[in-house]
Amino acid sequence: MAFQDAVLLGRDRANGEIVALVGVTIGFEAIEGGGMEDVEAVGNLRAATAVFIHSGRAWTTQGKVIF
Repeated sequence: MAFQDAVLLGRDRANGEIVALVGVTIGFEAIEGGGMEDVEAVGNLRAATAVFIHSGRAWTTQGKVIF
């Protein structure tokens, strides 16, 4: 995974939390014996946005991205 330099900050209107959106490039690998092993496109890089939440003391993430 590669993170971009730019960060977009915002506030969740529902709960007031500060969020950071960061562009990322993600690559996947097929699991040996899995159903994607013979799919050529499985290794293609994909652009996504990582979401970070400020808890008031530190930045956290749930490990999710938006494609």
